[in-house]
Order: sequence, then C-alpha cells, then structure tokens
Amino acid sequence: MNINKLINIGQTGELNNQEFSRKFLFSLHRNPFVKTLPLEDLVNLMRGLAIIETQVEYGFGSTTVMGKLLNILISRTRHDETLLNHFVDWALANRTNPYIPFGTNVPIEIKSIKELAAHDKKHWEHIEKMEKEKIERSRIAKEKKIKIIQEHKNNANLKNQERDKIIENLSRLDVMNRFAYIIRSEKPIDFFPEKYAKVSSKDLAKIPKITIELLSQKLKYSKRNSDWKKLQKIIKQRPVE
Repeated sequence: MNINKLINIGQTGELNNQEFSRKFLFSLHRNPFVKTLPLEDLVNLMRGLAIIETQVEYGFGSTTVMGKLLNILISRTRHDETLLNHFVDWALANRTNPYIPFGTNVPIEIKSIKELAAHDKKHWEHIEKMEKEKIERSRIAKEKKIKIIQEHKNNANLKNQERDKIIENLSRLDVMNRFAYIIRSEKPIDFFPEKYAKVSSKDLAKIPKITIELLSQKLKYSKRNSDWKKLQKIIKQRPVE
C-alpha cells in the first residue's frame, strides 16, 4: 500500500527508488485513511513526502499538499505541540522546497522554528519601520504644504498691501500724472483699478501725445473686454495730436 510505503520512507529516510503517482501524492490530504493514522505514522508519512519532494521529478513547489497535511497534524496535536514542533524543525532543516512545511513560501535558508521566529520578528520590525517612515514623510509633506499655503497667503497679503498703498498714492494725482506713473510702473496694466481708465474726452485731450502713445503700448496687454481695453480703442479712434 502506497501510504505504508510513504510511512516507511519517513521512518528510514531512504527512498530506495520507489515511485509514486503525482495524483496519489496530490490527494493525500483528502485520503480518509491518512486522517485516521496514529500521530507517529502521520508524521512519518509527512516526512516521507518531504523526502520524495527532494527529487527533481517531484518538484511540486507551491502545489505541495504538505501545508494541508500540516493542518491535519495541528488539529490533532492541540493539547501537546511537542510532536508538531519537532516535525516542523525537521522539515525546515531537511527541505528543498521553500513551501514546506507550511504551504507558504519561507526562505530556504531558514532551518528551524527559532530562526523562523527571528526572521518573522525582523520582517515585522521592518514593516513597522517602513510604516513609521511613511507616517513621518506624510507629516513632513503636510507641514510643508501648510507652510507653502501660508507663504502664499502672506505674499498675497503683502501684494494687497502694496497695491492698496500704490492706489492710495495714485488717488491724489491728476489724470496725466496718474497715467505717467502707470506707464513707468513695472506692474501690468490690469494691476491698476479699471476706474482709472474712465477718462473724459476733455481730460484725454490735455495729455501729451508721447504719453498717450506710451500708454497705448501698455494697454495692448490689458484684459479683453476690460475698461482698459476700451480705453485703448478710444485712443486708437481719437488720436491726440
């Protein structure tokens, strides 16, 4: 019987050129006879499977049923894990398949439960470290964003204060001197209130031609449909001599 052959391989550690069908090996965890084996025989059967999987032709990899057999062993050794731990230590030390004995990938260089515990601790410490670093990066990015927003607000406030001061000074000037200031200023024409563009024909006629020409050049960059743009059209239609 193939199950007895597997148990014998686990006991002796010798394969002796025995062959097993893959179908039989893949269905071990579903075999009702396997589930009723004495614990010692179950462990030897699992040892036998591990020994078979060291052979190239039985390279099951992630498809190994060892993890499912291990679950059967776990369910039967809940009150005494000595046998379970002994088998896991043996499997880790003697395997060639990283999916033995748990059915999940455990680095092949891990050879004992103690080494596995150290590996898992290091793994979770690394994850914890990465999470803390992620939180710290997020905190720094948030603080940086808040700082940038505040700087933008401060800059906007300064610009508004500067504009208010300029407009206050312009309000004291007559039309000609006001336009002279606007022409000299590095500020774009739309920086200045559009109400300054509403000039009577009488006041416009008093402004020197050169001033009008320079103003017209600056008005080219005014916003569409603004009063500044309307003033530009008026100047073009009624050139000052």
